[in-house]
Amino acid sequence: MGPMRGSVSLVLTAVGAALLLGCPGAAHGAASTSKTGRGRVQIETREVNRTHLSGPRDVRAPSGAVYRRYGARGYQFQPLASFGRVNALIDAGERRKARSLARALVVRAERVGRRLYWEYSFGMYGARPRWTSGLTQAVAAQALARLGLINEAHRAFAAISPKLLMTLPEGPWVRLYSFSNTVVLNAQLQTLLSLHQYTALTHDPRARRLTGELMQASERLLPRFDTGWWSRYELFGGNAPIDYHRYVTSLLWKLARTLGGDVWARQAQRFRFDLRAPPSVSVLPPRRRVYLLSSGRHAQVSLVFTVSKPATLTARVGDVSTTAWRAAGRHVLIWRPGAHSRATVKASISAVDFAGNRASTSIGGIRVRRDRTPPVVHAQLIGSALFWRAHDRLSRHLRSELLRPGERTELRDLAPSGVRRVVPWGAAPTWFLVADGSGNTAWVRLTGSMAGLQRRPPRLLALRPPRREALMWIR
Repeated sequence: MGPMRGSVSLVLTAVGAALLLGCPGAAHGAASTSKTGRGRVQIETREVNRTHLSGPRDVRAPSGAVYRRYGARGYQFQPLASFGRVNALIDAGERRKARSLARALVVRAERVGRRLYWEYSFGMYGARPRWTSGLTQAVAAQALARLGLINEAHRAFAAISPKLLMTLPEGPWVRLYSFSNTVVLNAQLQTLLSLHQYTALTHDPRARRLTGELMQASERLLPRFDTGWWSRYELFGGNAPIDYHRYVTSLLWKLARTLGGDVWARQAQRFRFDLRAPPSVSVLPPRRRVYLLSSGRHAQVSLVFTVSKPATLTARVGDVSTTAWRAAGRHVLIWRPGAHSRATVKASISAVDFAGNRASTSIGGIRVRRDRTPPVVHAQLIGSALFWRAHDRLSRHLRSELLRPGERTELRDLAPSGVRRVVPWGAAPTWFLVADGSGNTAWVRLTGSMAGLQRRPPRLLALRPPRREALMWIR
């Protein structure tokens, strides 16, 4: 075991020396790695993350390439933002800087035959690292063609088809991510603009044909990206974030100026209206009166209102409020008064849409009444059987008592009609008392004389109202 341990030590020492001092083989491997686009990006990524331990979202490497921070992954090479900067420098008249950055980006591309690919070297959405983007390739082809780097522009464009295109029933659609079939609107529109300029500068017949096909597919699918009040980020998804809604609207205006035709301008106008127009809110006055101590449907009131577009709605009635995101259309709230509700209660609805536009409306007031009408009661005692019929317009549940001097018998949850066996009380007079939820009491003398009894029996106590008001969504 001793000689073996010594051999291992010698090997480790030799490896360490080679790493510290360098050896021809290691130097050759590092040099060859640094000459590939992928190798250059790896070395530059380490340098950027050493220099910028934290900082803004985007930073620039000494080459001018843009690196973006992606959480725990740190700063990563961002090809689309880098070629976007090339276009921005050209627009600003700084062609020398733009050309220097473009050449730095070309040497960071992966070469596959006659094609140039710009890779994203980090994983996302479950995909492995080293994926590509059809949008990035189109913007790269555009930027390179604008600088006169025609050969490189051709090679960037050649990488788009067929790998970075999807075939839909409406026509081809660019892949934003090489690993995904998600049909993204802004990627298609920006690709269409970029390839249109690339075609004008290079006269590439393949690009001209593809641009025409992309335009037709975009026109056919464009209405399906309109929810009626906002844009969709992707074909089968929900609402686009507000920044993407603005971005798509600007792309549509550019397409209207560049390609002509009403379809782009008409959709841009719709999306601009969605961005600026506040929601419309209308409330129907309550049709039913509300009573403080009613136990039936009159114990609460419905507020029916409509909103023209999805929004965050805040309803306030009296001392209570509720807030929720609701779709466009008709909605219903139920409000129930509490023990401290005022005689007249104000109600209002405010709405804030996806873009932050606000609207509000109110109704004059909801009157909270008190029931003063006793129930209608018919009762008769025949032998030991009590027959009755009782009804109250506002209370669903009734309470009752049988009363004689010195004794009371309570009957809870009295049915609207029925018969009940009671203990015979001989000739003593008996009262049958029935009360609604508000304590309004009706009485019926069942039998006997009035001797020993007051002319009118006492009222039954009213139910206790809820301590607090309540406000609930039901639709």
